[in-house]
Amino acid sequence: MARGKSFNEEQVLDKARDLFWLKGYEAASMQDLVDSMGINRQSIYDTFGGKEKLFEKALIRYQQQSVDFLQSILSSEGSALIRLGRFIENLRIQRAADKLGCFTINTIIDRESRSAPATKLVNKTVNKIRSALTDCIAEGQKNGEIRSDKKAADLADIFFSAIISTNILCKIPGNDHSIETITDFALNSLRPL
Repeated sequence: MARGKSFNEEQVLDKARDLFWLKGYEAASMQDLVDSMGINRQSIYDTFGGKEKLFEKALIRYQQQSVDFLQSILSSEGSALIRLGRFIENLRIQRAADKLGCFTINTIIDRESRSAPATKLVNKTVNKIRSALTDCIAEGQKNGEIRSDKKAADLADIFFSAIISTNILCKIPGNDHSIETITDFALNSLRPL
C-alpha cells in the first residue's frame, strides 16, 4: 500500500516559489529546494516532476495570485483613476518591503531565452495584466477621467512599463525616489490634458 503525502502541496510549492524568487532558477539547486521545501528529493520528483516542472508550477501559482490581486483592485470601489492609483500604491508598498521585484519579471530577466514553457507562461500573464489595465483605462476614458487622445491599450502599455520599472528598480538600493517619480508620472500621464 502506497503511503500518502505527509505534506501540503500548496505550502511546499510556495516555499519553492520563494526560493526561486530569491535565487532565480539557475542558482536554486535541488538540495536548496529539498532544504527549503522540507521534503525529500524523490517527493519533489514524484509530486512535481523535477526542477523545471516545479519552477513552472510555482510560476503559475504566483502569476494566478498576482492577476487575481490586480483584478481585485481594478474591480474595487472608486473611479478608474483611483483604482489604478490604489494598485500602484500597493505595488510601491509591497516592493519597498520585499525588495525582490516581481517573480514574473525576474523570470523574464533570468530565463526568458532559456525556457519556452516559462516564456509562454510569462507572455500569458503579461497579456492578462495588459488587458485588465486596458479595460480599466477604457472605462476611465468613457467616464472622462482619463485622457482620450490616446488609445486605452497604448496608455496601458505606458502604465505597465512603470510597473516593470518599479519591479526592477526596487532590487537596487536607493531607488525609492525614482520609483515614486516613475509611478507618479505614469498615473499623472493618464489624466486629461
